[in-house]
Amino acid sequence: MFQESEDSLGIKLHKHGRHIYAVEFLYHWINPSNPIETLCFEEAKRIITRLETQRLTTDHPLTDDELTLLAHSYRSIDEKVRANRLY
Repeated sequence: MFQESEDSLGIKLHKHGRHIYAVEFLYHWINPSNPIETLCFEEAKRIITRLETQRLTTDHPLTDDELTLLAHSYRSIDEKVRANRLY
């Protein structure tokens, strides 16, 4: 499973001037001891933490897309009451 990077490709380019001298692949393996459901749960918790922190600590309200993402994240961890409050 590829992780996010600056350019959203799952790779990190190491440059010297205009020349690329190395490519680092940002990934982690999915194995039976760490199933995809666990990874999705962890990702949902990270999204909730990031968006709730942004909502509570800044003066800028969340966009519609961010609110939708937050609601989906709450639903994915079985917090349907909180998800319904967002709509």
